[in-house]
Amino acid sequence: MAITTWFFRRRFQTLRPIRLMWRVWTAACVLVFVVTSGRAAEDAPDGGEASTQSEATATPAAPPAADEAPPGSEDSTLGGSLVEGSTGDALSTIELAIQAKEVDAAKAELNAYIEQIETATHRYSLELVRPLVVLGDAHMAAGEYEEAGESYGRALHIDRVGSGLHSPSQANIVYKEADALAALGDLAAANDREHYAYEVQLREHEPDSMDMLPATFRLGDWHLKTHNVLMARALYQQADKTLTRNQQETGEATLRALKGIATTYRLERFPPVFQRSSEDQVDGATTLPARPYEDNTPFADEAVHYVNNFPQGEKALSRIVNMLREDPNASALDKANAFIDLADWFLLFDRPERATPLYVEARRILTEAKLPQADRFATAELLYFPEPPPLRAPAPDDRDEIRHGRVKVGFTVTPGGDVNNL
Repeated sequence: MAITTWFFRRRFQTLRPIRLMWRVWTAACVLVFVVTSGRAAEDAPDGGEASTQSEATATPAAPPAADEAPPGSEDSTLGGSLVEGSTGDALSTIELAIQAKEVDAAKAELNAYIEQIETATHRYSLELVRPLVVLGDAHMAAGEYEEAGESYGRALHIDRVGSGLHSPSQANIVYKEADALAALGDLAAANDREHYAYEVQLREHEPDSMDMLPATFRLGDWHLKTHNVLMARALYQQADKTLTRNQQETGEATLRALKGIATTYRLERFPPVFQRSSEDQVDGATTLPARPYEDNTPFADEAVHYVNNFPQGEKALSRIVNMLREDPNASALDKANAFIDLADWFLLFDRPERATPLYVEARRILTEAKLPQADRFATAELLYFPEPPPLRAPAPDDRDEIRHGRVKVGFTVTPGGDVNNL
């Protein structure tokens, strides 16, 4: 054991000088390399400049000026923003392009971007929702309503898969679906979508919540547009109650609710189209079957069935006049229009003695404000003339001989607005 220990000790003592020489040699090589590199850099300044110049030559040319579009970039300006920039800003840019009627370029770019998302993720990625909605908007702008409905439908399906069956985020898509269906003339299906969007938001908010006002007004406007005046009235009355309960009895929302209520009473007494019998309905009609109070509204049981109620319409219009009178920020035109609406109401319901002072007050307001609308009183305006139904030729066996002639019609308009001597 002692002999072995002595052997290894002698071995390490022999290797120690060799290890020291190796370290010295390595340090010398490193020092020579550093010195040589520094001298080479000092002795060749022209070469460094040449290298810099060659790098500058290799850089791409500067982009053209704003008024000089590069060749072939007419259809790719929208797409570059989707791929390279912020997606939200790019989609907003495409929406502006759609409003400017640049539809074809927008559709091509959106289709490419949607395919890119599908390749990078999957067909049910929530990132697809907004591009699909914008694509539907592009189809709507182009008059391609069926394609728009398909795009909205897919966006809605993806949103429901990713966010839940009753997610409030789907309401805006459902509204767009309803617009596409209405443009196609399928009013029954559009009506269902309008009510579904309302129900989705009703799951999130109480019926008398201020958050429900936009949905309530939207559904009321829809029923007013499709001449379902009783249902529209119930919705406008619900909006008025919501504003009252939340102590918001003045403002634009209250004016909108009151105008809606008064309009329903006016349209009930003076419908915009001639009434047809049930067997005289034609395909593509602009009205829906009368459904006064839908079961799926939270206030259906509370709605009061008024028919041809003159005082209620007068009350709503009078509230508008009083509100605008007391509002120091109300414009002269708004005040005058409120007086004119109330005066028209009295005139339509055969109360000219109450209408005349209101017309006089409206003209005074417009004249003092030096508004050109004051000239409207110089000529008569037709307050009510329902749209006649389309003419239909009688059956061949019932047709008489065609006659040609002229008919003269004359009448007298009294100072009070009555017509006689017809």
